[in-house]
Amino acid sequence: MYGILNLEPFSTATRLAALVGSASTAIISETLAGVIATWDYNAEKLFGYTAEEIVGKYNTVLVPAGLLDDIPKIQDIVRLGGNVAKWKTSRVRKDGEIIEVNLTIAPVRDTEGFVIGASITIEPAFPVYAPTKISRTDQNGILRFLQQLPLPIYRLSCDGVIEWVNEPAMRMLRRGEGGCVGHDICEFLVDSASIDHVIKKLERGIAIDKYVTILNSGPGDLRHVELSSAIAVMDSHPVHFLVVRDITEYKNAQERMKQALTASMTGTWELDVQTGHFFVDDYVASLLAGEGEPFGQTLQAFLKPVRPEDRQMVALSFAVAKSSGKVFSIEYRIIDASRTWQHVFVSGQATFCDGEIRRVTGVLQNITERKNAELRERRMSKLEQQQEFMATLSHDLKNPLLGSNRVLELISREQLGPLTEKQREVIDAVRNTNSELLELIHNLINVYKYDVGATGCVTMEEINLASVVMSRVENIKPLAELTGVCVKFETSGQPVYLPADRMAISRVLQNLLDNSLRFTSAGGLILVRLNEDHQRIMIEIEDDGPGIPEEERCGMFERFQQGTAGRRTTTGSGLGLYLCKQIITAHGGTIGVVDKP
Repeated sequence: MYGILNLEPFSTATRLAALVGSASTAIISETLAGVIATWDYNAEKLFGYTAEEIVGKYNTVLVPAGLLDDIPKIQDIVRLGGNVAKWKTSRVRKDGEIIEVNLTIAPVRDTEGFVIGASITIEPAFPVYAPTKISRTDQNGILRFLQQLPLPIYRLSCDGVIEWVNEPAMRMLRRGEGGCVGHDICEFLVDSASIDHVIKKLERGIAIDKYVTILNSGPGDLRHVELSSAIAVMDSHPVHFLVVRDITEYKNAQERMKQALTASMTGTWELDVQTGHFFVDDYVASLLAGEGEPFGQTLQAFLKPVRPEDRQMVALSFAVAKSSGKVFSIEYRIIDASRTWQHVFVSGQATFCDGEIRRVTGVLQNITERKNAELRERRMSKLEQQQEFMATLSHDLKNPLLGSNRVLELISREQLGPLTEKQREVIDAVRNTNSELLELIHNLINVYKYDVGATGCVTMEEINLASVVMSRVENIKPLAELTGVCVKFETSGQPVYLPADRMAISRVLQNLLDNSLRFTSAGGLILVRLNEDHQRIMIEIEDDGPGIPEEERCGMFERFQQGTAGRRTTTGSGLGLYLCKQIITAHGGTIGVVDKP
């Protein structure tokens, strides 16, 4: 399969456009595939390629590696007949230098109106002026005028040698006229990149436009400065009038602002609506990509760390800002470079130019600490409410029930008069109901204490665990004998000492033994074992009950959970095993259930 490149349709339109082009504006054309079709004289001066070298090559030779993703987007706009106006971007010269340019792109159509390519106007972001010729008679008057200006001004030759200075320029360098004139301006520049930049501009006869660098004004006196120049011809020789503006205070204020933003965990961002480029400062880049890691410079890269369920909402906020210019603010969660969830607050506002939205700028603030503080405050408020509820539960429910049981006990003992058999049955039923309610209240209070980690929920002391287990086994034996169940305790007979809360451990044992007895039929066996080795102490309670279905085991130690058998045969609250787990966990232990071997 062969491809045929036809460049003829571009020549007429491009030549005509070149006639009206300015001295610094290059006009080229490309096919829809991105092949350079025409190349004018200004493009040759700007990029260093001749037409013979560049025509027929793909436009990627002019695009920095980091901006190659922009090409398909621009081509899609052109294919649809769209225009791109004053797009600020970067391009690569033949010698490898990256230059800032403004591109204006329009579709090129054939005689039938079909889009066949693009005409591209390229303007340097820095101004390029034709040198102004100054006659000998005007030179002195101009220099006298420049001498009166408050800004430091240096007249430079094309190789950077200082030929003349005004008074502010001498004060800036802390030198007299003899200490300035005849010296190379690069002697006073600090970094090699700045020296290279200035030399190239001077040698090519290109004006310097607001180039920020550092000037060495003397021992220990480094100043941030902004360089701008204009070109003139004096005595048939081109010269540069370099204006140096001291921006040290501005840079220091900028740095203080940056430090303040960083201290408040705040960064800035900017979205170029036309190109889609997304710029962030160092703080935002380090939060999203990691310290020293490159940020993707697209809205997609900015949205990637957003929690999936928030991503659509955040993208919509940016879309509304780009289309309507409305101010927006939004809170959401991201996962940062360290894989930690963070809460952020983002706000943005559109910037208009000639009635069109050109940029959306804003701030991103990390509000994780504030959110955590709010969460702690809510938890404390909830805890206070729980404490109030538990106090009410204890006072308004527990105490009346205790008083009621004492009165019922007096009546049951016939201290207030004789009872019939029916009356005794009713009173005993009420006492049993009250006892169940008291047990439920007691469980709820204990559950609350362990849930909130209340101080003193366990009181540690050195106990003999074998003695505690033996006491609980002996305590339940009489009731077991009445139901025909045998209870045995197997141990080595040696004391087993450990730090524990005697009452809490007794409660766990009592609860587990009660459960075993409740589900063990007459003639069954409950076997309690106490084993100790060098690494752990284990208590096992084995019974002949119906067992627990496997699907119910994972939730049996949760609040208000009862197995199927328990719901059929008991009226328990479902808090007993949960409380057992809380107590054992508070002791640093574990509790579980296994099948019989």
